[in-house]
Amino acid sequence: MANETILVSCEKCGKQYKIDPVKLQDEETTFNCTGCQSPITVEKPGAKETLAPPPAAEGDAPQAATPRRRPAPRAESAADKAGKKRMMGLRGKMAILFLVIPIALMVLAGFIYLRQMDKMVEVFRDSSSQIVRRLSGEMLARASSSVALQVKQYLEDHPFLKKERFNTDIGFKLVAVQKIGMTGYTYLYAKPDQDKVWRIWAHVDPDVVGKDMGAMKTRFGDGFAAYEKIYKTAETGRTSRGTYGWTEAGERFERFIVATPVEGTDYVVVASMPAEEFIRDVKRLETRTGKVARDTRSAILVILAITLGLIAFIVAFYGARLTSRIRALTDAADRISVGEMDTEIQVDSDDEIGDLADAIGRMQESIRLSIDRLRRRRNR
Repeated sequence: MANETILVSCEKCGKQYKIDPVKLQDEETTFNCTGCQSPITVEKPGAKETLAPPPAAEGDAPQAATPRRRPAPRAESAADKAGKKRMMGLRGKMAILFLVIPIALMVLAGFIYLRQMDKMVEVFRDSSSQIVRRLSGEMLARASSSVALQVKQYLEDHPFLKKERFNTDIGFKLVAVQKIGMTGYTYLYAKPDQDKVWRIWAHVDPDVVGKDMGAMKTRFGDGFAAYEKIYKTAETGRTSRGTYGWTEAGERFERFIVATPVEGTDYVVVASMPAEEFIRDVKRLETRTGKVARDTRSAILVILAITLGLIAFIVAFYGARLTSRIRALTDAADRISVGEMDTEIQVDSDDEIGDLADAIGRMQESIRLSIDRLRRRRNR
């Protein structure tokens, strides 16, 4: 019983020591912990009655002179923290939540907006071309119908006028061949004669007068079929309209025509105008619309890029400030947990982080006061 082993623990690092009381020369002996160099005080058994353990019953195991203490928690070192496998830190989560997701949504919205704008320009271009073509056809139809009525009236007033003289009779030519727009005009041809030949009898070009209309095939090429279909439809007595095109000197040409039969005769009045004259203003408007669309697209992309850059800068800046403050508080809490009560908490913030720093400061002060009370109680 007299040589019971004394078991003591370091209050700072928790390291335990077994001491033979026979080797203790003084009533109270102090030595430094080999682990953290903190001073450890050991009292010789029987030196103070108040600290002497109660006598053990027979058969009981020997008791330590001081109660066994739980080892103090060890602060994590930088190596320990670096060794932890963390899926993602706070800064990474903030980047995903406030940067990646907004950027993805903004890029998607910008892509949809630009795509819809391109569709709008395309719809405008197609719709405007269709509207202009329809209005042009109606204008030519009115001109052709008007000239057909004038031709009918002239022929009724001049019943002996032969078709061979249509292009040389000044009065008839002024009626049958009229200017439309800037480059359009009307001309007159006859339904097939006994030879089944369609011939032009009044035209701005005297070289085609009296010629077979089928000879136009050498000039119009693959566009002659459309032209032939239009002028032959008039044989049924109905007004026909359409477009035909041809290539000349490497350049493509297209014309609108409307063929209106002259009532009570075998003649047909054609109103013809180049397609370019109809759609010139439309193309000009399409060019301006396309330029506006491109400028708008560029402006949107620039604004989107600037916005994303600002968002990235703000998230990175405040994310770095937030994580640095949290790291400072974590480091302070680790130091306090291992007994460094003089650790200074340097976090200047008037938000929730500041409240957390104040709470850790109050906890630090409470622990310091508790340790002081324990030391005073032990020294009594």
